[in-house]
Amino acid sequence: MRDLFLVMFVVGMLPACFLRPQVGLIMWAWIGYMNPHRLTWSYAYDFRFNYIIAIATLAGIILNKSVRVRIPWNAVTFFWVFFIFWTFVTMQTAFQPNGAYWEFIRFIKIQLMVLVTYVAISERKWIDRLIAVIFFSVAMWAVKGGIFSLMNGGAYRVYGPAKSFIEDNNALALALIMVLPLGRYLQINAKHWYTKVFMLAMMLICALTIVSTYSRGGLLGGLALVFVFWMRGRRRILTAMLIVPVLYGLYNFMPQHWHDRMHSISTFTDEQAIEQDYSVDGRINSWKFAVNLALDRPFMGGGFDTFTYAAFKLYAPSTWVHDAHSIYFEVLAEHGVFGFLLFFFFHFFAFLQGNWVIRHTKQHEDLTWAHDLVGMIQASMAGYYVAGAFLGLAYFDLPYHLISIVVIIRIYVRKVLQARGDLIIDNRGDPLTYRRPAGKASIFQPDNRSLGATA
Repeated sequence: MRDLFLVMFVVGMLPACFLRPQVGLIMWAWIGYMNPHRLTWSYAYDFRFNYIIAIATLAGIILNKSVRVRIPWNAVTFFWVFFIFWTFVTMQTAFQPNGAYWEFIRFIKIQLMVLVTYVAISERKWIDRLIAVIFFSVAMWAVKGGIFSLMNGGAYRVYGPAKSFIEDNNALALALIMVLPLGRYLQINAKHWYTKVFMLAMMLICALTIVSTYSRGGLLGGLALVFVFWMRGRRRILTAMLIVPVLYGLYNFMPQHWHDRMHSISTFTDEQAIEQDYSVDGRINSWKFAVNLALDRPFMGGGFDTFTYAAFKLYAPSTWVHDAHSIYFEVLAEHGVFGFLLFFFFHFFAFLQGNWVIRHTKQHEDLTWAHDLVGMIQASMAGYYVAGAFLGLAYFDLPYHLISIVVIIRIYVRKVLQARGDLIIDNRGDPLTYRRPAGKASIFQPDNRSLGATA
C-alpha cells in the first residue's frame, strides 16, 4: 500500500512539476532529503523518483518560453561553475574511469537542480517553502531516531535511510546539524505560538538524534553550530539560557560508552590511542593518501572514485583502503590542489556574500527575514565545515542549495537598497556607498515577487 500511494502521488505531481519549476524543485528536495521510498517494502523501494521529477522539471523549464534560464554571475557562481567544469576535466584522467563517470553523472544531476533553484525561486514564499521541506524531510529521520533513542536510553547508534547520502550515522549527524538552524528560522518567523512551540520540540529532538548517532565529527560540528547559532541569533542571553540546560541534559542522558567514545577525541594526537582506534587510524591513512596524491598530481588529482586499493598501493602509507572521511581531503585527492582551491573559493565568497546581507539588513525591519535566514544558513554551513572535516560529503546537495539561496537573497537585498537610494551602484554594478537608515526603518515595502535572479 505504501508503494502504491507513493507512486500515485509522485506521478500525479509530474504535470505540476512540468508546469511550475518551483513545484518540481520542492518535490525533488522532498525525495532527495527525506527518501520516502526507503519506507516502502516493494517495487517503490529502489525506484528513482528523483530522476523522473528532475526530467519533468527540466523539460518544463526548457519548453516554457516564459522561463528565463540564466545564472546570476558573481564570484560565488563563477567558482561554482568553474568547479563543476573542473570535475569534468579530472574525470577524463581519473584512475577509475568507469567509477568516475558514474560519480560525475550523480554530481552533475545535483548541480542541475541547484541551477533550477536559481531559475525557479522568484518569491520569498517559495524560499520559505523550500526551507520548510528541507527541514522536515531530514527532521523526520530525527523524530524516528529520537524516539528510538529515548526508548533505549541512547544505548544504540541511530542511522539514516539506507542507500542515501545520509545512510551513515556520521552523515545523518551532519545533515541534522545543517537543518537545525533552518528550524530556528521557521520558528522565529512563525505566526502562532503553538507553531513556535512545535518547532522548538522539533529542534530539541534533532539535537537528541545528533548525539545519538555517536558521531565524534557530529559532536564537533554541533559545538561549532551552537556557537555560530548563538552569535547570529536574536536575544543572546535568552538563547544561552535555553542552550546550556539542553546541552547539559543531553550530556547526562547518554550512557557511559557514549562518553567514552566522545572523550577519545582528546587522544587524537596520541599515537598509541590512534593505533587502538581503527576508525581514526584509517582516516589518517586516507588523509595522507590524499596529500601524497595531490602533491604528485596537483592539477588533475585522481578523479572521482579514487579511494581504491590500486591508488592506495601507490600513495598511501598502508594499503588499508578507507573512505576519505573529510570533505577537504576528498576534494583534494579527487580534483587536485587546483580543484580544491576552486572548491574553497566557492565557499569563501558565499560566506562573504552572507556577511554582506547580514550587515546591510540589520537595521531594516522589512528585511529581517533575510537577516535571520542568512544568519541561520551561516550557522548550518559552520557545522558543515567542522563536521565535514571528518566526513566525506563534499558532493552532498544541501550545502549547494543553501549557498544558492544566499546568492538569491543578496541579489534581492541589493535591489531593494538600491531602489531606496540606500545603496549607490556604479556603472559596473559594484556597490559604492551605503547609507544606514537614521532612526526607524524605511516605510518602503518591497514586493516579494521581485525576489531572486529572475526578477
